[in-house]
Amino acid sequence: MATHIKTIKNDNGDTIDIVVDISTMHGYTGSTPCHFIKIVDLRIKRCRKRTWEDIGQAISDDYNFRKQPIGKERDTYKMQIFLQYITPEQAKAAIMEAYEAIKPDTSIIDIAAQNVKREV
Repeated sequence: MATHIKTIKNDNGDTIDIVVDISTMHGYTGSTPCHFIKIVDLRIKRCRKRTWEDIGQAISDDYNFRKQPIGKERDTYKMQIFLQYITPEQAKAAIMEAYEAIKPDTSIIDIAAQNVKREV
């Protein structure tokens, strides 16, 4: 498991860390994906303040979150709260940046293919 953090500034001057969790399952998974990339927390440092607020932790302690069924309903509820602080484009950019960090590098194949002489 790995964590990727994308830092942005909003219009108010607040600094927001979007914490993206990257989980990997090894072995046979059938039809389920092997990688799970999702936003798990937002940390906000208000303009001219020194302390950080963990929005994800505050949501997890909330009764409305705990009464949701475990699974997609909780993830959807948490994302709705997160989208009050960031835009959907910023959320998607953070996930894509995390994906780019773990994406395999295939450029070595192209470099090696240029130097290979094929015999027919």
